[in-house]
Amino acid sequence: SVPGGSNREIVFASGYFASERDSPPPEVQGLVKYCSERKLPLILGCDANAHNVAWASTNTNGRGEDMLEFILENNLDILNVGDSPTFVNRVRGEIIDITLG
Repeated sequence: SVPGGSNREIVFASGYFASERDSPPPEVQGLVKYCSERKLPLILGCDANAHNVAWASTNTNGRGEDMLEFILENNLDILNVGDSPTFVNRVRGEIIDITLG
């Protein structure tokens, strides 16, 4: 429950989406379904390894397309704010991590 607020439960979760697995992984799909069926608010931090211009990546890849489809199908919101890279190497910075709610 939220201090000073109602006794309503909120689910906070973090997920790593390994590049060699489906995106999003079945565990995350199950959690989203569980929360949806019980009308539980969900805040989900995703190390998604997915590129999509919808969350300010510089391009869109297949994982990003799959992830956006999942977000839309499950009526989730992208909660990222700004355009600071979440991954940086010598060549570029990229936003591959997203927060959903």
